[in-house]
Amino acid sequence: MRGGQHVAQSLENKQRGASAQKRSCVHPVSLLPVLSKVLESVVVSKITNHLDRHHFLSTRKFGFRQGRSAADLHLLLASILSAALDQERDTVVVALDIEGAFDHVWKEALITKLQAASRAGSLLPLLSDYLSNRHLRVTVGGREFEVQPITAGVPQGSCPGPLVWNVYINDLLHLIPNARAYADDVTLTQSYRKQEENATQSQLSDTLSRIIAWGNMWQVKFAPHKTQLLHLSRTRGALRLNFNGAALTSQDEVQDRATRLIRSGDTGPEPHLHTLQHRRDIAGLIVLFKVQEDRVSHLQPFKQPRRLSPVATRAVVQTPGELIQRRYRTCLEQRQFTNTYVKMWNAVIASGINLENTNVVWFKKTVNAWLMSKG
Repeated sequence: MRGGQHVAQSLENKQRGASAQKRSCVHPVSLLPVLSKVLESVVVSKITNHLDRHHFLSTRKFGFRQGRSAADLHLLLASILSAALDQERDTVVVALDIEGAFDHVWKEALITKLQAASRAGSLLPLLSDYLSNRHLRVTVGGREFEVQPITAGVPQGSCPGPLVWNVYINDLLHLIPNARAYADDVTLTQSYRKQEENATQSQLSDTLSRIIAWGNMWQVKFAPHKTQLLHLSRTRGALRLNFNGAALTSQDEVQDRATRLIRSGDTGPEPHLHTLQHRRDIAGLIVLFKVQEDRVSHLQPFKQPRRLSPVATRAVVQTPGELIQRRYRTCLEQRQFTNTYVKMWNAVIASGINLENTNVVWFKKTVNAWLMSKG
């Protein structure tokens, strides 16, 4: 605090390989004193408990929330898409891109949404004060520039920043029932049968129009040229959709940043890299751990029964024990999440690893070492 102003030091965070003249590639990251970070963490914890207690945030919002990781969302989406294919239904997936999400948050609108979230008490005045009268000073190459007021956006690098973004985008998820979000990425999914193709195209066009209207109301800008369309089907053919005046086409391409790194070859010192499958296996086992041991509510449909071990005339459940490995008839079913990671889970148990009284952090380190030992 300085004279009633919230002043944050900022460093230039420029994406590697981007043009120095392109302003959209430069993002300020606020650097606050350690004591301020501690205070922010305490405040965020209290506010999060308040929002959870009142069930304010949508259950379809992942990222920046405890127990709702990218792997959880990936599993839920994969299950929905697989079930649709099994039912001979096509699925359209639209991945929306928000331009400068954290940089362009309209503060007055955010305070209005916080007012709806507060119900009562001191939450609204606290966050209103946190967002008001903020200033930024940029330091580049040791040179300090003049303090400038921040008229929009939430402080990147701060503890409350992700939380207030979750509040800001929350009503979009209530408006669009088939939307799911991870951080500032929003994904639409809709399954349909062939005879419903025209009706589905009309419904999705209406949904996209409502999203544009929501963005115009709350000053959130979507980027049609970065929005991607994916059509999942056992037959050829895809819906034709327009978004904000631009036609969406099916895209399957590498992210721009990865492409720049590959082309430039400037990846820095060679790190110790794991394969993508290694990372997938760790993420899959962690999700299964959260289902079986942590009993995360939104993942309970994937809970698997434990294998019973007969002892004398009664049966007892092993702790934590192996899981029942179901038999599947088709190759598609055998490759699904449940079959793949139940088999791997049982192999972890058979190796002598004890999962009793453990947490996710310990489990992640343990299965990582186990996978590396398998080579």
